[in-house]
Amino acid sequence: MKKILFIQDALYGGGVERITIDIAKKFIDLGYKVSYAILDSSNIGMQLPKEVKQINIDVDSYFMSGNLWRNKNKILDKNKQEEIQNIIKTMNPDLLL
Repeated sequence: MKKILFIQDALYGGGVERITIDIAKKFIDLGYKVSYAILDSSNIGMQLPKEVKQINIDVDSYFMSGNLWRNKNKILDKNKQEEIQNIIKTMNPDLLL
């Protein structure tokens, strides 16, 4: 079975989250195993399909605040970087989004 891993900043309930969940549902319908790693699970505004494995990483709120693309000086804690790398290595997904 092919595996897909989504790494999502949060599931607050906005448009991006809805689109990625719709994409995940389509992959599930096609027989893929789908997992979701969420960087901030403190305010989940929508539920993942029951077939999706949810992984809460919960990085420092300082890193998550503001625009991640504009604040390039923010560096994710080394332990969290390793945690994410270990999730990827352990799961060995066929597709990483």
